[in-house]
Amino acid sequence: MSKNLIVLFIIILLIVGGFGIYTYDQSNQAKKEVEEKSLKLEINDKLISELQENIQEKEKQIDELKANLAKGEEDLEKEYADKLSELTEEKAKLEVLLAEKERIWLDKEKEKQQLIIKLEEEVAGYKESINKLDNELVNLKEEIAQLTKEERDLEKEYADKLSELTEEKA
Repeated sequence: MSKNLIVLFIIILLIVGGFGIYTYDQSNQAKKEVEEKSLKLEINDKLISELQENIQEKEKQIDELKANLAKGEEDLEKEYADKLSELTEEKAKLEVLLAEKERIWLDKEKEKQQLIIKLEEEVAGYKESINKLDNELVNLKEEIAQLTKEERDLEKEYADKLSELTEEKA
């Protein structure tokens, strides 16, 4: 029996040793997994902290951009207001110039109309003068024709008297 007990004891020792080795392997494996997970957690923590820093940096940049945008909008609004007032002034000047040019044009148009009327009156006067002169010319031609006829008649009469006198003398 003692041999059996020793064999049994050795078997129990082998079982307990095998279980111990199995447990030791399991514990080493669990320890390695814990270390790997711990390492992954550290890496993730680093990554998270870097991402948080990047987020904070980006938020600062966003705030700066918002401030710059607000300032840019104010500057742009001021620039537009200045440009608008400049264009409004220029428009007013151009409107004044346009009104002046229209007034000058209307004055010139009025002068032109008056000149046309005056020239038409002068032309009518010249036509009337020409008609009078034509009538006078016709009258003068008639008078000349009559004077010429009277002169011929007178010459004929003188010639007749001269012939009579010459006949009487002879």
